[in-house]
Amino acid sequence: MTGGRADVATISLLGGHLALDFANTIEDRTGDHPEDTLRSTDDLRRWGVRVAALDDTATAAPQELARALALRAHLLELLAALTEDRPLALRDTDALADAAANAYANGRLVPAADGVLGWSWDPSHLATVRHTVAVTALDLLSGPMSSRIHRCANPDCGWYVLDTSKNASRRWCSMAGCGNLAKTRRRRLDRPAR
Repeated sequence: MTGGRADVATISLLGGHLALDFANTIEDRTGDHPEDTLRSTDDLRRWGVRVAALDDTATAAPQELARALALRAHLLELLAALTEDRPLALRDTDALADAAANAYANGRLVPAADGVLGWSWDPSHLATVRHTVAVTALDLLSGPMSSRIHRCANPDCGWYVLDTSKNASRRWCSMAGCGNLAKTRRRRLDRPAR
């Protein structure tokens, strides 16, 4: 979590996975004052550059913001269902499947330096953010690491994290932010009344 006005340039990338960081582009999502950092196509472009999905030549495409936000809404629903142990809604799984199919149709397989093939999209097209998120989200949610996705224990936060700790004990998006906030609240409650 960040302090002050949420901005795509300063919002923390704490999810441990690109798709989770994209879902976490709303600061204090479940609190009283959620702030969306993706308020414009330029915000989407800047986020894409920040996570190395886009290069500086990427141009704004007005319709792309709405498409990216729709994908994020479906992703948030899928993550909520997964972490709350409830059934996934068909509209959300279909939306992710459609977004991934569109991404594959617009991408190409390219070898990395080690020769392993991976998907690639034109870094000058704003749709690359959506394509990258869709494919990485599908990989995460359909793989064994999906059981390691948790929601931050701060009820006002709402961020999702990939718990890669050995004993699966990660509770907070950040110990420095939400973890310390919880400790401070606990200390206040434990203090004897005067």
